[in-house]
Amino acid sequence: MTNLALVLVAALSVSPPADVAPALAEARALLNRGQPAAAIQKLLPLDREDPRVAQLLGVAYYQTDDHVRAIELLTPVAGKLEAGSPEQREAEQVLGLALYLAGKLPESIPHLEKTRAWAADNIELLNVLGNAYVQTR
Repeated sequence: MTNLALVLVAALSVSPPADVAPALAEARALLNRGQPAAAIQKLLPLDREDPRVAQLLGVAYYQTDDHVRAIELLTPVAGKLEAGSPEQREAEQVLGLALYLAGKLPESIPHLEKTRAWAADNIELLNVLGNAYVQTR
């Protein structure tokens, strides 16, 4: 076999990554129904290197009050999601709130400020951001 033939055989033997869209949709539906633990179980087998998986898993952990895991998952992926997308906005918002609730107020402020840019009329968000400002002086 020639080198080109070997390369083609090797390329064909690599299976494409599985489409995670159906699992993501199922996990989102579980979150929307208030079942974050079930959503976590649906997402754990998936590749967390996929920003969509990490984002939704971070949101699920946030909803179970596991703010540390939410922060660990959302911090690296917030900047990898499409700018302005609902997923990116949710990642920034949840990351800001998780950092705030974990007592990391200075770190929470930039994420809460980004959220304020598109949710300026959200009184709860403004209250959290104001408290973060006051407590960090």
